[in-house]
Amino acid sequence: MRMGVFNFQGERLKEARQARGLYKNALAEMAGLSTTIISNYENNTHKPSSDVIDKISSVLNFSENYFLSPAFAEKIENIHWRDLQSETKTAREMTIARCQWACEVFSFICSEVEYSTAKLPDFDLPPDPTNISNDDIERVAVDLRKLWGVGTGPLPDVILGIENLGVPVVSIPLASDKQDGFCFYSNLLKTHFIGINSNTKSACRSRLDAAHELGHAILHKHLPKEKYANRSIHKLVEKQAFRFAGAVLFPERSFYKEVESFSVQEFKSLKKKWGMSIAAMIARSFDLGMIDSQQRSNLYRNMGRLGMRGHDRMEPYDDTMEKEEPRLMRRGIEAMLNSGVFSASAISSSIPIPAHEIEEIANLPKGTLTGQICEPKIELKSVITAKDLESGKVIEFNRYSK
Repeated sequence: MRMGVFNFQGERLKEARQARGLYKNALAEMAGLSTTIISNYENNTHKPSSDVIDKISSVLNFSENYFLSPAFAEKIENIHWRDLQSETKTAREMTIARCQWACEVFSFICSEVEYSTAKLPDFDLPPDPTNISNDDIERVAVDLRKLWGVGTGPLPDVILGIENLGVPVVSIPLASDKQDGFCFYSNLLKTHFIGINSNTKSACRSRLDAAHELGHAILHKHLPKEKYANRSIHKLVEKQAFRFAGAVLFPERSFYKEVESFSVQEFKSLKKKWGMSIAAMIARSFDLGMIDSQQRSNLYRNMGRLGMRGHDRMEPYDDTMEKEEPRLMRRGIEAMLNSGVFSASAISSSIPIPAHEIEEIANLPKGTLTGQICEPKIELKSVITAKDLESGKVIEFNRYSK
């Protein structure tokens, strides 16, 4: 009887298959195997031979080492999804696999690089979202801005602010356009992770999405999975997260002061300064009780008439405003490369995930770990800077530490 490779990890096969968006029968056909044997491999009831591993590796475009390395020690399950119904099971599984990889990459970086001790603060909110009021949400947004040291003015860089709270952000292409972002907590790493869809073209939309997911991390961190799956609860927490995002981007006090009229042109004039879309400012006006539902609908219709709303349509400045990018994991890997202790190949071999997937998760320039390009080295700094949204000047962003 021919023995298989003893240290083959079935969990890795399932992870790789789902990451590629394949059902078992599809992988079986591509690899010249049966669906049953694929199930047996994934369940670790059978071990494939080295020849079969080589075939599976080729089909899925993973190294053989990936299938021989233990999977990350924690299964990420309680993920905040923007939409519970519209996304396919396959698309969701593709994202979940990359959530696992994000944890794996960050865990490795943290084992070699010492980050600040910043943590997401506890804002003393009710654990049940039905008991969280709009006033609570506005208060928390104000308190968070105080921690960031930005007062009531424009927030220069949402992603930078989130990562200065010790929360890694990943910007990856999501398989479904129904998911603008996601958020989950790793019990093993003791931190939240926030993901945004890199396919989103609008810088303002990406900012809103990042702030929205931060809202889940702050407002709904005690929400159990079974309660989150309830449609009415899901609708409520999504509404609360959107309100939080609006409050973080454009505080109530400043909104009352700066918005002089409620028109598309008025919001267009404020867009670049506040880094907030026209549509989001209309929603913010409604949330604050400054316009009613009919006025809100009229403003959205005006946007449509002006060609600013609808499938594949963009608002003014969406094609010129620069999107924010995650830095936390990228700078960790760059620090390792700059140290001279780790080469790109050493990092790639230490993390069995395909190099191009690591680059995507850590927001590294393509080719950084494959040696295809030579990028300038960037030193880690104790104070991180960002560009002001309106003037373009480089400013310092206070690092929060507890």
